[in-house]
Amino acid sequence: MDIAKVIKKYFHSFSITTNGSLMYYLAEDLKENGLDNVNFSLDSLNKENFKSITRRDDLENVLKGLEKSLEIGLNVKLNTVIQKRNLSEVFDLIEFSAKRKLPIRFIELMPIGNSYNEDDFISEDALKSKIKEKYNLEPVKTKFGFGLQIIFLLRI
Repeated sequence: MDIAKVIKKYFHSFSITTNGSLMYYLAEDLKENGLDNVNFSLDSLNKENFKSITRRDDLENVLKGLEKSLEIGLNVKLNTVIQKRNLSEVFDLIEFSAKRKLPIRFIELMPIGNSYNEDDFISEDALKSKIKEKYNLEPVKTKFGFGLQIIFLLRI
């Protein structure tokens, strides 16, 4: 919170990316101190799979924090690292974000750290093929925020 207070003094607004574990408790104070945008890392909606991926048993806290953030008017986006162990959830994640009118970014697993497993890697092309099983993807040139440019729009 101290960092948020300093940022508020010098900047018009700010954004964070979070695992969401404490957002239920911190969202209101962060918003009062200038937070406008929050990116939630959400790799699974399945409790066991979430724990396997994140090594944390707090999916319920993350979801409560996400809902609280929406309730108080923060701009929310989702970031999801797609791996073989959560590829089967891609449609659930799309529908979860669509129901809440949230942008979702699917991110390739990066080959860094001790937990990287090459066998878990899903390429962008493989992910697009999976999504095309159920949805049409349309190329767009719209930019959301300061992050990466959205390359495809999913119409639900």
